[in-house]
Amino acid sequence: MIRHERSDTHQQGPECLYTGSTHDWTEATMAARLYTAAVFALYQLTLLAGIVLLPVAMVTERFGFRLPVDRAVNGLNEAYDQSRE
Repeated sequence: MIRHERSDTHQQGPECLYTGSTHDWTEATMAARLYTAAVFALYQLTLLAGIVLLPVAMVTERFGFRLPVDRAVNGLNEAYDQSRE
């Protein structure tokens, strides 16, 4: 008979093929990785929107109105940097 030990607080993931190390697959680290990935995706989409809206921003700036794309990019960049720590 095979006995399986189960720990609710810590699950050891599979061994990495390249480094031989095991990964910590707890719900907290998985949620943190999901959050980091989501913030990174939003950051990339904001950069894309800034590039696409560049001609519009140049026209609106002539009329004295400035699109706040730089603030959105900087805010998401800081959020991504904080999530990586």
